[in-house]
Amino acid sequence: TDLTQWAKTYTGAWCYYANTTSNGTVYGKLYNEGAIQGIYNIASINNVASRKKLAPTGYHIPKDAEWQTLKNCLGGGFIAGGKMKETGNAHWVTNTGATNESGFTGLPGGARWKNNQGDIFKGSIGFWWSASIDYQSNVTNYQLSNNGTSFGKPNIHDYQYYGFSVRCVKD
Repeated sequence: TDLTQWAKTYTGAWCYYANTTSNGTVYGKLYNEGAIQGIYNIASINNVASRKKLAPTGYHIPKDAEWQTLKNCLGGGFIAGGKMKETGNAHWVTNTGATNESGFTGLPGGARWKNNQGDIFKGSIGFWWSASIDYQSNVTNYQLSNNGTSFGKPNIHDYQYYGFSVRCVKD
């Protein structure tokens, strides 16, 4: 719950948006990069296979290729987001182009931001982790926004300092 501690934590961690349990009931938890790569301790730090997995048995966190397949099946990055967002304004501050044709029912759970900046964007942006590693050895993420129908990777760096949502996929 402590922002200073969060910014220094590389092992798996999670929080509720604004450290408020009721936000978890609606939006779920926000996880750091360590949780996506596998929660480790001293015994498993150098043995990736022995790390605890965030996804339950029979599920996994989608990789970039799976997110890209979803995006392409929904018509591409410029319109897929509208087909993935929950309709209406029950959780979104505004909700341009939302149809939820895909049944994804994306919610704007916001994010825990890096460097002690706190939690931001609840109601306007939803971020989801990918299990893929990018060129900077960070896992990547995808976003939906209240003011459009696009879906794709945001231009964010130093991912390990952020807290984003997770959507598991059945194996």
